[in-house]
Parts: sequence; C-alpha cells; structure tokens
Amino acid sequence: MKNTVASSFVIACALTLPIETNALNLRRLDGHVGHDDEMEMAPIIGLAIGGLPDFASANVAGGIMRGFQQHMIDIDGEERPAMEGFDLISGASGGNFANILFHFASNTTSDDILDAGGMNDPSNLTAAELEYIPENSLFHPLVQKIWGPDSLPSAMRETFIEQLSSDADISVYEEFLISHFLDHFNIPSQTLLGGFNDSASGEFVTVREDVASTPIITFSMTGPSELYPEWVYTNADGSLLDVNVSDTGVNISIFNESFIVIDSSSIFESMGNYTLPIPFYCTPDSFGSLSLATMLEYTLMESNSSTLVDFAPYDISPMNVSMTMEKLLGFGTYYFAGEGFRAVNDSTPVDLPHMFEAPLVADIITDSDEARSMSFADGGSFNDYTGIPALVQMGVTDIIFVCPVVLEFESVTPEAAVFALFPYFGIGSEGEGMSSFSVNGIFDANSNGVNQLERLAEDLFLMIDAGNPQITTLHLVTVDNPFWSIEGGMEVELTVIVPHGVPSKFSDLLPIDIATPPEGRNLTENGFFTNEELMHVPNLPSGQDVEVFVTFFGITLFGPVMLEGAELGLEPKSARMSQILCSWMIKEAWEGLEDSNGTMIFGGFSEIFNPPIMDMNGTMNETEIDMNSTIPPLPVEDEAVSSASFLRNILCISSSVFVLVITTLY
Repeated sequence: MKNTVASSFVIACALTLPIETNALNLRRLDGHVGHDDEMEMAPIIGLAIGGLPDFASANVAGGIMRGFQQHMIDIDGEERPAMEGFDLISGASGGNFANILFHFASNTTSDDILDAGGMNDPSNLTAAELEYIPENSLFHPLVQKIWGPDSLPSAMRETFIEQLSSDADISVYEEFLISHFLDHFNIPSQTLLGGFNDSASGEFVTVREDVASTPIITFSMTGPSELYPEWVYTNADGSLLDVNVSDTGVNISIFNESFIVIDSSSIFESMGNYTLPIPFYCTPDSFGSLSLATMLEYTLMESNSSTLVDFAPYDISPMNVSMTMEKLLGFGTYYFAGEGFRAVNDSTPVDLPHMFEAPLVADIITDSDEARSMSFADGGSFNDYTGIPALVQMGVTDIIFVCPVVLEFESVTPEAAVFALFPYFGIGSEGEGMSSFSVNGIFDANSNGVNQLERLAEDLFLMIDAGNPQITTLHLVTVDNPFWSIEGGMEVELTVIVPHGVPSKFSDLLPIDIATPPEGRNLTENGFFTNEELMHVPNLPSGQDVEVFVTFFGITLFGPVMLEGAELGLEPKSARMSQILCSWMIKEAWEGLEDSNGTMIFGGFSEIFNPPIMDMNGTMNETEIDMNSTIPPLPVEDEAVSSASFLRNILCISSSVFVLVITTLY
C-alpha cells in the first residue's frame, strides 16, 4: 500500500541511559533520608507495583505497602518504617494510583495514608474491623462508587457539557481524577509539579516531606494526538504481524510444556519504521522515554496516510512539559484509551466515545524547538504492567515486585506469577501471537545456569503447600534489549510477591464467623474463600458495566448509555480483607519462609533491607537489627460504604503460545 507522508517531525525525549541512577534526583541518595558513609555500598532497592487497569490492583499494592510501613528497619542507626528503605517506587497501570497517592497526598503522613495502624493479625479480626476503611487512607476512594444514580457525577457532567461546546480546558477523565482522588487528599490540581515549575510562577506540587523514595510513574506514548484513538485501536500491534523473529535456540520447560525463548532484540531491529507505543516515565523532576531512539511510522489504513516521528535522544528541560498532577495520574491510569467505551447506544445523538476518549496530551519539544502534541495512556495496556523494566533500566539491583494476577484460575497456582512474567524472559511467539509485550524480554531465562521460571514455579509450589504466602527471590541477569535501552550482564535480585488466593496459614487463624462458609462447604476451597462476599480475595473484580444518562439542570440530554467496565469501585468488606491479607503476607515473610520440611525458601525481607554489607574499609558489617516491631492497631470505627461488584480484566494465554489480550477498562 502506498502511503502519503503527511508530515515528519523530530521529537526529543529525555533518554535515561542504562544503569545511570544519577539521572534522577533520588531523594534517599541525595540526603533526604540518606545513609552514612558506612552504608555507601548498600544496594539500590526498588519497589515495582504492577497492576491491571483497575482499583483492585491499587488496593493490593496499598496493602503490600501498608505491610512494609508496619515494619521497622535500621537507617543510619535509627529505626524507621521499611517504606523508607526503598530508593525508587515504580508504578504501572492500577499500581500508579497507590504510587502517586502515597507520595503526593498532603496534610497527612505515610502512616495515615497507608493505614499503618490497621490490623495485620487475622486471629484478632472482628466484623467491625472488616467494615472499617479509614477515610484518610488511600484505600477509601477505592471503595467509592464512581457513578451517581442514573447520571454522570456532577463535576464530570459539567466538564462533559463544556466539551460539547468545545469550551473545556480539561478532559472528563482528568476531572474525575480531581474529584475522586486529588481533592480528597488535598493534592493541588491544575498546578505544576515542583521539578516542572519556574520558581517565579508560584504554587507547585512536591513529594510529601516524610517520604524517602522517588516515585516513577510509567505510561505509554501512543502516537501523535491527531491520530488518536484510531491508530491505537486498529494499528498499534498490526505492524508486528510481518516482523521476522529470531529465537535464541533456547527452550524452556515449564508445566510439562516446552516454550521457545525469542530474541526480543530481533523484533525491534526488524521493525524498521513500524512502531509500537513507546514506554515513558515521569518523576517529580524528570520526564522522558525508556525506549531507544528510532524512526517511527504511524500509519492509518483507512486514510492511506502516515506520520513519521524521529525519536532524538537528547535531554529536554522539564519546563518544556506542563505536568500537572491530574495529567500525571491520568497518563499512568488512562482507561479511556481502550475498547470499553466504544460500545454505546446507537441512538446517542453525539459522539460520546470521542468525548470520553479525548487523548491526554503533552507537548514534546522537537528538534526545531517546536512543540508537538503527542497522546499518552496507561502503560499497562500497551507496554508494561509490572513496573520492572523502568527500575532495571535505571540500574536498580534489588527489586521487590508486587505481581499482578493477569489470568483467572479455578485454584491457587504458581501459574499466576509464571504466566505474568513470561514476556520478561522472552517467552513469546510469532505472527498473530505477537503484541507490544513481545519486546519485553529483559532477563536471561537461564540466568546463572538455572531455569528461572521453573525455579519460580517450584518455589511457589512449596510455599502454597506449606500454607505460606507466595514469595521468593530470583537471581537474574539481564540481556540486551534495545527497545527498553537495557544492556545485558546486569545482576538483579528480583523478589516476587504473588497476592493470589488465601494462604492456609492465614485462613486457619481467622475466627469462623468472619468468613462464614456456605452450609456443607469448607472455609476455603482450592485456595479461595467460599464465602460469597470474600470469594475473590485478594484479586477482586473491578469494572462493572454501568448505564448512565447525561443530564443537565435536571433535563436528560440522552441516555441510557452503556459504559463498559466504567464502575471501578470495590466492595468494602472484600477490599478490607484483601488489605489485611496483603499486610499479613509481609509480616509472615519478614524473617523468611520455609517449606513444609523446614527448608528455607525465602530469606526474608529483613535480609533485603539490612544485609551484611562491606563498609568503606572492606569490613563486613553483620549487625543484626530487631525487625519485628510493628505499629499497634488504631481504635476501630464502624463505617459502611456501599459499592458494587464488578467484572475483571482478562489476559488470555492460549496453550504454548503467549497471547496477551488486554481489554482495557475505562
């Protein structure tokens, strides 16, 4: 097909080179909460909070973070919450809700925002505690219904009406984020981030003073804004169908099947001018791409035209990007950039999908110093749902990873984690099985001569059998990946936390009246509660379809309109149980986890945060710190919040072919 080149631009991105952590203003390493000279050789520790595009992922991420906040570690001879032991926290998709709220909520503390005084001991759990979600915690907005009775929320409705007349200076989704999240936590809206602000311009937003870590918000650049959303829906992965893929000659055996390890570099190198969504990131004072420079060609089959974009890897001033909090949170969680809102009532008199799917944009400065409008969206839908590549690309050597459960299983199984991590070890396929995730191979599947996926499965099987939380550490080595600009040979300790189902050691401690099973059923079966209200803990359904009317001053303009996957609010009782379970997982694994024969499988989080290290004189520091201190629970209040139960995103893997199908919500 002959393409007419409409125009071409040179786009400049702040490209962060591999293993150069000084490209970021790391708060801990810059002395905000720093180590003394004896700790100079301590590893860089990162937390990767992955997720699907829903509130359930934020709830799980917050529960894990809550567990770390409840445990103390030694920093410069002082006992501090373990959350201060993380140098960087990388969020993807739904995990970005927790990441941003933890770092930027104002007029609060880390203890309050994470509900650190809340319960993590299931044996003392009461019905009142299970209904209590503190209003000042990040968990509270996750259990609030988004939609009012038969109508758009008032703030969103007003913005929608303004968009009808082209007078709106903010999108409907950004308005939702302001009213549902930012206002609740006193985070200024329509105000620039501190690093993107000229000191003479007045008010700006910064990371809260009691936070030690640097947040990394990951998302995707989906193309020039004028081609959105058609290019995303019809062509984003289309160019991969004809790409020649080389395998590495390595086969990985797992679950009695053999999988081919593909060379992710070969995909990127054979793409030519064809393009995928490009992974981007933002920190409080930097904004840029995590991908290597290349020529990109965005083609619209319908219009028989293409747009060329030349990625030029040189730094840009943060002042060139007007980054507000609602834009940052929108980039990282933008559900509208999916198929969900495309099915609407045929009688709708206006282009409702376009109103909701209007792109979130940023002006990228081109080689000629001209601004070019590019659209951005939730990276978990297009590039990465783990947050791991951003940390690896920035040189983080110790990563604790909260693994999203991307499939539905009838029983608790290690497959939940193994399948989620397949693309990151180069497990993929050619042709129709190709997706934008096929270029994510960053780890050697046989790192250190060990089949790492098989090792992961074996360790997690042992944890399940022993009734423990699914947690283990993999000792990995990176491979060259030009798409992510990652160099091979870097050693990474990846600790995988899998919040999937209910460990028997947790359920055995619960009072029987807390999760009463149906008559004739056990408390748990196949690793899940049988109680109807709690049967999905901690992998809660989120994303129920909702019918709404668009009204203005009491007059119905049109409706009902079916918005697929639009209601994201969680049920309070199951959300609270999930928070308690996730916090308990950190507590249970703090000093290590053994299998049923007493063999140590996971060395413990205490070993990660306070390992024996070499001081500047080459002497081993083996001082042991008491890690068992936890924050006592707060008084319980009775608070009932109504919400709905919802459908969940599904990612499909078909037989030995890894096919990642994402139906984005919102």
